[in-house]
Amino acid sequence: MESPEEKGELLQQLETGVEKIEAGRKALEAELEIAKKSGDFSKFYELQKIAQKGIFEAEKTKRKLEGEASAFDISADYVTKDAKGKEKTETITFNFETELVSWTDFYAKHKLTLPANFAEKMQDIWERNGEALRKEIVEKGFDRVIFIPASVDTADLKKLEESMTEGYKEEAKKVGKDTVYDTYWGVETKEVINSRTGDRIILIHSSPDLTAQPELLKTLDKKYGGEKTTRTDNKAEDFIKAGEKLTIAEWLILQREIWEKTGVHLDGKKGEDGYVKPTWCPGSRLGKEAGSYVVHAYWNPDYAQVFVIAYSPGNAIVSIGCRLSRCFE
Repeated sequence: MESPEEKGELLQQLETGVEKIEAGRKALEAELEIAKKSGDFSKFYELQKIAQKGIFEAEKTKRKLEGEASAFDISADYVTKDAKGKEKTETITFNFETELVSWTDFYAKHKLTLPANFAEKMQDIWERNGEALRKEIVEKGFDRVIFIPASVDTADLKKLEESMTEGYKEEAKKVGKDTVYDTYWGVETKEVINSRTGDRIILIHSSPDLTAQPELLKTLDKKYGGEKTTRTDNKAEDFIKAGEKLTIAEWLILQREIWEKTGVHLDGKKGEDGYVKPTWCPGSRLGKEAGSYVVHAYWNPDYAQVFVIAYSPGNAIVSIGCRLSRCFE
């Protein structure tokens, strides 16, 4: 509990913060008009990042005044058992402000425009779904969150892919590949229909491949240590029926974020059988004219690039599993 003097200081900080936010808003609006004419949005993105951080600080001060300083922390224990039945407990913690700053920086870096009220929308989703977020962490061990604005889904999917794979051509050169193939094989990006497109927070696993996390391993065929049986329950339509809705846009964002933080490409590790284990993206399908095929994605280490392919939802492919996710809107 803050003393009267401390509350006075916090109130002064809040008033100063609000003044800065208003000044920042005006500067942002002016710079947007300049950017529209010049085509150079670099300064706009920088001002946008500064404005968002100002809002974060004001919100933090406001919560301290209201005695809610820790309201934005979500923490839960995920318990697993090893082969001998010994329990292992992992405490997974997310801080809203940390995630918000991280994702705001991420989108600014990749020149993806955020709505002016991005912070407020994410905060609303976070506050309304706190207990549900904890429940899913306990049950599935999700250890990564993605903050996604609706604007990502209204953007051109091809442009998003180009942004999320920028610089990968250098990777191809390292493995002696001078030719970089199209990411999409048999997939017209304009035909992709996503099951979720609004402002949302996604819970997902950061494990680099499906074999590295118990819940993800379960989605693979028994020959890989999973719980599925080819042609019985590991088809795309089986994961769709189970409620899985990961979209290709979400996967592209996740794979880029993980690569930038770790240098590891998502879903690109070869197993002892020599095959990579791709993930279905059950939330991304092609239109009826294209057979309603379901998208799957992976990193191909031989070609050093991302590949996105679509198959019939009834196809059974032993090496494909599913990167689980949960969506909160």
